[in-house]
Amino acid sequence: MLHFLFVLCSNEIVVIFYGDSWKNCVPLFAILSSSLFCQLLGNITGPMLQSAGRTDLLLRQTSIATVIIVVSMLLGALTGNLTNLAIGVAFGYCLQIFTCVYYVERIALEGRIRDYCKEVVTPLICGFVAFVPCMLCKKSFFPSLNTWISLLIFALSFTGLFIIFVVLTGGFKKMFEYFASMIFIFIVDIYYF
Repeated sequence: MLHFLFVLCSNEIVVIFYGDSWKNCVPLFAILSSSLFCQLLGNITGPMLQSAGRTDLLLRQTSIATVIIVVSMLLGALTGNLTNLAIGVAFGYCLQIFTCVYYVERIALEGRIRDYCKEVVTPLICGFVAFVPCMLCKKSFFPSLNTWISLLIFALSFTGLFIIFVVLTGGFKKMFEYFASMIFIFIVDIYYF
């Protein structure tokens, strides 16, 4: 869950890429990073609707999502505060995911939204459960580590905890089954063509 990692290491990422003079942008980066999960889920909507042959739904979904994002961005901008603008943008991306899920899962694929949510909630919970102890340790015990060392320690500890929680919830079994079926389909396609 990249967005948890970006929020956890937002200070280190900004300092490494832009230097100490950009430290005031760390909260903005963390806020915008919190919506990364929803942005990534939203980005797959277009190809999925196109492959289902439902470009009419793609136009409708994109129009609704654009209105949601622009309105939330404008509401944040009207306050005249960059933090509120970042919150508005992040909120807009998180809110528009509902249109993506509805149009892809419910209408195009004729599936149940509950099934989709079950698949998405498990990695979110695993990421959150891995994020909380890392953030508490970072704030309590290691507030002034070297930037590179801090990034390395917390990226590795978060990744390790995340993997442990995914294994405990059976997520790796699902991923293995998925990739095994994809490899099988690929081999069958090569054999018959």
